[in-house]
Amino acid sequence: MRQQRSRRFRNALVLGLAALFTTTAAGCFGRFRLTNAVYDFNKSASPSPVVRSLLMFAMILIPVYPVSLFVDWVFVNTIDFINGTNQVAVKTLPDGTKLEMAKLDADTVRVRHVDAQGEERSFDLVRVGPKAGYVRAADGRIVGSAEQLADGRIIQQAQ
Repeated sequence: MRQQRSRRFRNALVLGLAALFTTTAAGCFGRFRLTNAVYDFNKSASPSPVVRSLLMFAMILIPVYPVSLFVDWVFVNTIDFINGTNQVAVKTLPDGTKLEMAKLDADTVRVRHVDAQGEERSFDLVRVGPKAGYVRAADGRIVGSAEQLADGRIIQQAQ
């Protein structure tokens, strides 16, 4: 009986260390979407800072925050990293248009635009320097470029 508990504890420890090594070695520092969702809920629960603080303490003790942080750290961020689906932003405009931005790599962001009728367009914004980049259509064509000048102005050129 004691050996079974010891074996289960050892297996859980090995699994936890493997998850720690995998997430750390993969460099998947993600957005912690679940933890941020809990935080946003806490922030919008009341206009009173006292009530929000009490709710935060309760959610730490229950433990909502620690569980969401653990799930984000081990599962959500790792899945986002492996799938390359690390969402940067999702916004729905008042007219029903939906904009999604997803980071593809260190220098590329994919922008997906879906209008109210459901028509979809997407393009990539690619950084080629600290203040310069280009716009690439979904088929790979370069359709424009942009450069920020020393005075702060941005020059945009269509190809």
